[in-house]
Amino acid sequence: APLLCVAGTRGIAKIVDCADGRLDCALVGHGNAINDCCFHAVDESLLLTASKDESIRLWNARTCVCIAVFAGDRGHRDEVLAVDCHQSGSCCLSSGMDNTIKLWQLDAEHVAKACERSHTNPQPANHRPFETVFEQFPAFSTSRVHANYVDCARWVGSLILSKSTAERLCLWSPDPQRNERLPAPLLSETNDDSEPKDDVLIVHELDLPGADIWFLRFGMCSSRQYVCAGNTSGDLVIYDVDSTEQKASLTHPKMRGAVRQCAFSPDSSLA
Repeated sequence: APLLCVAGTRGIAKIVDCADGRLDCALVGHGNAINDCCFHAVDESLLLTASKDESIRLWNARTCVCIAVFAGDRGHRDEVLAVDCHQSGSCCLSSGMDNTIKLWQLDAEHVAKACERSHTNPQPANHRPFETVFEQFPAFSTSRVHANYVDCARWVGSLILSKSTAERLCLWSPDPQRNERLPAPLLSETNDDSEPKDDVLIVHELDLPGADIWFLRFGMCSSRQYVCAGNTSGDLVIYDVDSTEQKASLTHPKMRGAVRQCAFSPDSSLA
C-alpha cells in the first residue's frame, strides 16, 4: 500500500498506511523540526527528511530504521529547508538557510549496502542497533546560485530548479569541471586548489514578482515540465520550464495572503 509521511515541529516523521489510515511507525532521530521530506524515486520504502538540525536523513519507512545521516564537516551550516531525490535514485539534493545547494550520493557503495541491509537485516541477530552510515562530504556544493535562503529546490532531469528571495526561479546545472575547460591563461587566474569546485551553469531564470520573502515553495507536475509558484499577494503563476513561457496567471478575489506552497494533481490538470 502507498505510504504517506507527515512531519513537522517535533522532528518526528510519522508514516501512515494510505490503504487503511493506520499509523505504521514514527521515525525518531532528528534533533529539531523537519522542514521537508520526499520518498526515493525508485525504492518507495526509502524516505529522505530535511531538518532544522542541519542534517538530511535517509530512512527505511517499512522497517523503521535510519539508514544514513548526511551532515557534518562539509554539510549544511544552518537549517536544511528542502530535499529532493533524483529520478534515477542515484543522488539527492538539499538546500538551506546557509544559501547553499548540495548534492549527496545515494549510490555510493557504503550507502547502497546500508540500504540493502535495511531491507534484509534491519534488526541484527546480536541485538545491536542498526549501523547507520554517517556521510559528511557532499558530491557537490555551491552557494553561487542564490545570495539568500534557498527555500525550495527540485530536480528537472539532470538540471536543478531552485528559488530564494530574489523574485525568480533559477534553472541551472552543476558544472564542477568548468575550470578544466577554461583556456590556459584564464585557468591560471581562477583555478585555486584550496577552493572546492562549486561552479554552476545558469540555463535560464523565470520571473516571480512579489516572491521576495522566504518559504514560498513551488510545485512541479509529475513530468517536471510545468512549475507552479505563488507570491505574497496570493497570485499563482504557471511556467513551462523548458520554454520559459508563462502558461497561466491565476488570481482569486478571496486569496490575498501569501501562497506558501503549491502542488499539481497527478494528471497535472489541477494546481
